[in-house]
Amino acid sequence: MFEFMEKLIYYVAGFIELCGIFLIAATVIKEMYIIIFKYKFKIKNTERDTTLNQGLASALEILLGAEILKTIAYRDMRQLIEVGALMLIRVFMTVLIHWELQHKLKQDNHENI
Repeated sequence: MFEFMEKLIYYVAGFIELCGIFLIAATVIKEMYIIIFKYKFKIKNTERDTTLNQGLASALEILLGAEILKTIAYRDMRQLIEVGALMLIRVFMTVLIHWELQHKLKQDNHENI
């Protein structure tokens, strides 16, 4: 039974990671489209656009969910340490992106007033 659950978790976590990768790719492609066609390569205008931050934050949260799921199946201490380190890095990146997003939104609110 444990072997079945381990394989199931492996495939589900892989699918979740794939979804996160697709979200990152879609976000970057969308942002490139906006930079090229909407802003006409005027990078200064992109500072107020929060599309990239929101997409990356969502993707990191999805990838973090996959890492948490993987911890259920791992029994080796080395694997748990690797997953724990990855989780810490992803949590730090997510918090940093959320902080930057909130900072941009506050800046926009102050400029609009």
